Amino acid sequence: MSDPNCQKTEKIAQGFTITEKVLMNVGVLATVIAGVYGISLQSIPWAIGYVGFVLFAMLVLIGYGNCSHCPYIYEEYTDCLFPPWGKVYRKLYKYRPGKLTLLDKILFFAFFIGIPLFPQYWLLKNYTVLIVFWLFCLPTAAGFFFYECRRCQHFGCPFNMAQ
Repeated sequence: MSDPNCQKTEKIAQGFTITEKVLMNVGVLATVIAGVYGISLQSIPWAIGYVGFVLFAMLVLIGYGNCSHCPYIYEEYTDCLFPPWGKVYRKLYKYRPGKLTLLDKILFFAFFIGIPLFPQYWLLKNYTVLIVFWLFCLPTAAGFFFYECRRCQHFGCPFNMAQ
């Protein structure tokens, strides 16, 4: 729910539009696909490892570390910026409202650091794929921080700027 002490500089989001979901999902998926492709040009086993890391990151690092605190998934909205993950998280994790613990913050930051950094060794060997990777990754990250985080009701999130 909304925090009554919140000084609203932007309109607090009551859910996510189809456009927001499409843009964010395309950005994240294209980033991951570029990473997998760039790694696979050098090493199939490491590309498979990256896919495994991304799935682990989605399920545990961000799923448990952040999304299990998210009111959009659990409360009256039953909405998620990344469908169908919201339904997966509701089945896996009990809603944990409030601030993130130290472990949650470590998991959360491991997600945001691990997804872009993991493939860099291989991407640096192919500048075209490296550029494609960052052309999707940077605008998607900027969309989170400069748009979504400014209007989010997940007040326990370290990036929330709506408070």
